[in-house]
Amino acid sequence: MSAEGWSCLSRFGRSETPGVMTRTEPLTCDDGRTGNLVLTGNQMQQQIVGTFALSDGTSGQDTFGLL
Repeated sequence: MSAEGWSCLSRFGRSETPGVMTRTEPLTCDDGRTGNLVLTGNQMQQQIVGTFALSDGTSGQDTFGLL
């Protein structure tokens, strides 16, 4: 959830490719905006960085740890 109170959702499965991964997934936000989430990461570092761009030009980045 953003500091402004909006949130976006993307549903995707776990990658079957070991090592470095890059994939693009669609986003749908609770305020009607849409966009794309580009996930890049390295399973050895146990991190994925998600960079998003929304239909109104809003963009940003977040880092996720793997479970």
